[in-house]
Amino acid sequence: MILTCFKILDEGRLSETSLETVLDGLQRGVGQYWVDVEEYQGEELIAWLQQFQISELAITLGTEQIDSTRVIPLPQEVLFQIPVYWHGDIVYEQQLIFLCMKNLCITLYPSIVGEKVRSGMPLLKEIPLQEASIPGLVYTLLVALSSQLMQAYAEQRSKVRSLEERMDKEPDDVELEEILDLSGVIRSLDGIVSEQATCLDMLGLIDTPVLNLAGSGYFHNVTSIIHNLDRDLDRVETRLEILRQRYAMNQQENTNHRLAMLTVISAIFLPLTLFTGIYGMNFEDMPELKYPYAYPMALGFMGTLALGLVLLFWHKGWFK
Repeated sequence: MILTCFKILDEGRLSETSLETVLDGLQRGVGQYWVDVEEYQGEELIAWLQQFQISELAITLGTEQIDSTRVIPLPQEVLFQIPVYWHGDIVYEQQLIFLCMKNLCITLYPSIVGEKVRSGMPLLKEIPLQEASIPGLVYTLLVALSSQLMQAYAEQRSKVRSLEERMDKEPDDVELEEILDLSGVIRSLDGIVSEQATCLDMLGLIDTPVLNLAGSGYFHNVTSIIHNLDRDLDRVETRLEILRQRYAMNQQENTNHRLAMLTVISAIFLPLTLFTGIYGMNFEDMPELKYPYAYPMALGFMGTLALGLVLLFWHKGWFK
């Protein structure tokens, strides 16, 4: 289990501290804290959570392995689970669990991806919370998560635009695998954004002493951002589908061009085949068989015929 503890200062900034300081402050009813937990095991986490005087139901719900969005208001806690997005060497979706109490917020990542996600949250270090409270912390974390999604969306949109430009200029340079790989990333990102939008809508309906985000204009802003991002991703998916159609059309055009070339070549050699077929028959009395210049004349005639057909088809644009 990896722990990172913060104290919420009066001016709204976060100060890294120790777990002992957090436990002492909570016992004395002083201060508000955020504890980030990652790479934990189920039994270990249950024993660890019990030291915070968390209800058994909240501990049970928080340690369940459920890969879906959920928002559960309890008498003394609010628990919600939201998917987060990490795009490094691989595309990674991770469920992030929030366990909120009056003076404490615990975030749970089942794997070490939490450090990577948290390292991409410059807002937590550079910008103070909107208010020095647990709701203010939760809102700021949600803003940071939405910022990561917006950055990932911008990166993928840029890749889509680049593919579109390549398709316009050099369609044969675009590979189907590029389109399919990008479509997979966009679908993954769209699924996370849709789940986050659902979670935020549910959080907006909660009105408890522990967590009340509905009255915050800042919370409505981040909700609007996620919904707009959801619509933008749908448009990017449509653009990728159009790219796939254009790729298929380009491949069909290439196939048609090859078939057309084969047809032209067949048309050139068809009369030559007829000519050679006639003079390949084994009849004794055939004209020109004993004529001394018949063979070079036949070759010259076939060459002239083939060249004439080539020039005719070229003039008509059949080779373009």
